[in-house]
Amino acid sequence: MVWSDPTFLGWTPADWRTWFSTRGRPGFRGDQVFTWIHRFGVTDPFAMTNLSKDLREELARELVWSGPLSVERVQRSVDGSIKFGFGTADGHLIESVLIPGSGRDRRKFTVCVSSQIGCALGCTFCATATMGFLRDLSASEIVAQIHEILKFMAAEPDAWDLGERPRTQWLTNIVYMGMGEPLLNLPAVLQSVAVLSDPAGLDFSSRRITISTAGWVPGLRELAGHPDFSGQLAISLHACDDGIRTRLMPVNRRFPLADLREALLEFPLPARRRITMEYILLADVNDSPAHARALVRFCSGLRVKINLIPYHAYGPASQFSASPPARKAAFTELLQASGLTVIERSSAGADIDAACGQLASSEKSRAPQ
Repeated sequence: MVWSDPTFLGWTPADWRTWFSTRGRPGFRGDQVFTWIHRFGVTDPFAMTNLSKDLREELARELVWSGPLSVERVQRSVDGSIKFGFGTADGHLIESVLIPGSGRDRRKFTVCVSSQIGCALGCTFCATATMGFLRDLSASEIVAQIHEILKFMAAEPDAWDLGERPRTQWLTNIVYMGMGEPLLNLPAVLQSVAVLSDPAGLDFSSRRITISTAGWVPGLRELAGHPDFSGQLAISLHACDDGIRTRLMPVNRRFPLADLREALLEFPLPARRRITMEYILLADVNDSPAHARALVRFCSGLRVKINLIPYHAYGPASQFSASPPARKAAFTELLQASGLTVIERSSAGADIDAACGQLASSEKSRAPQ
């Protein structure tokens, strides 16, 4: 039970039932409150009309209903993406991104959520690494990112073409690819996944929730053994040579490619699922035919698909540049000729520093000194 998380957005129905039972109340009241909060977005206990007046008063008196995050910054991209800066109760700022689909998928929306404030892994191509690590987010703070974005969409229903669709259908995918390394905050991440996927609430399918990792092998093994996780897995790979990957991602020094590959071979995948390998193409660093062949070898025997991601610089002193189109095309053709499924991603929100690797709050903390 997450009693240390008093804002309750990270509580599952079982947590709510326990809360009511310890007060001599019927446990099923917890399921009713959970549904009000997560399916309907109601965070005023007095609006929960199937509860008695004294019960609503008790809820109002004993719990914090203001929410753990506040919207402090909203930036809109020319491509329709929106980056949110959320303030935490202790004065930090985290970022999340709402990414719309296009064409026939224009009514599909993906949310990229953060799991930590800053990051300890120090990937050299990622802006979040410049913040260092400040702290983990609670399950409630992770779930609150979704709730605040849904609240934002509800205020402009015509802009999002929501029509008569219920709140549970406004968002299509959730990706844990924002600030932080999700597997270093695995208890809170899994708690938030349990809340977001519960049928009594937003009811996200496991196929629509993706956890990404830079290759934190102990967390991978723990996730593999977790009985309730059946979501999607993405690996931030970016090189299949230990020397290059260690330069790009210091985590590789502790868990080199052989260890990562072994953990992936042992990872239990549901039928017809594949692991997503994320690979940012950096000019003259990891984009040669030899690098492509190394990627093919690494993926041999694994059920994977490859996401090729364009590099977006952050700050004026970036040490990398994006791979030119001809090298990217040659790299892609070699992978496809080897039988790998390749998706060339277009990173949304680059003009507002919301693309892959660009999330970082400009202030480490705004708590009073």
